[in-house]
Amino acid sequence: MLDTGADASLVARGVLDALEAMGKTLSVRPVAGITLSPVGKGAIAVTRSVIFREVVLTTTAGPLMLRNLSCYVEEHNNSMEMIVGRPIMKLLGYSTDKLPVEARSISPEWELGGHRTGGGESDAAPTTLQKMCRLQESPRDPTLTTEEAEDVERQETRTATPCMRPTNLTEVIQHLEKRGRHENGPDSGWTRQAGRCTPLSR
Repeated sequence: MLDTGADASLVARGVLDALEAMGKTLSVRPVAGITLSPVGKGAIAVTRSVIFREVVLTTTAGPLMLRNLSCYVEEHNNSMEMIVGRPIMKLLGYSTDKLPVEARSISPEWELGGHRTGGGESDAAPTTLQKMCRLQESPRDPTLTTEEAEDVERQETRTATPCMRPTNLTEVIQHLEKRGRHENGPDSGWTRQAGRCTPLSR
């Protein structure tokens, strides 16, 4: 695996064991005072390094041969993992600026919202969340259409949390009494007794 975040190339001991079981001779030498701190793992104290005479990477353009690749050995890893670190990738011509430059040569703007790796949905209509995010960016993004903005405004109205008034029993009773007097006058048929509304006797 190629890893631009790795300061050194690292190989699991399982790879060495598998090669030795196949009868391969490896160039291994001891090292001291080396500690690696991989992302997501604890510190790794390294005691050995190995030089691989040939490592073949499969690419869409064909095989890529790396000769005399030096890696530290992760002793407590029995998997078949190998990480080619950033120094080797730079030697191969990798640049942190190259990828975005090539992307910009294709298009100066990329719409990434809602992208799925499964494919087939890149032309799907933007979701409401995407529209809301785009609306927030509208001062810098004048491409938001009037129809999209109206859709977002309607959605924001629907999702607004209402504030209920009045909020206690006394206010509710007073509110209902005021509505009754306003709509039906003093003979509306309701009166307040002992903190509650009861119908008037006829």
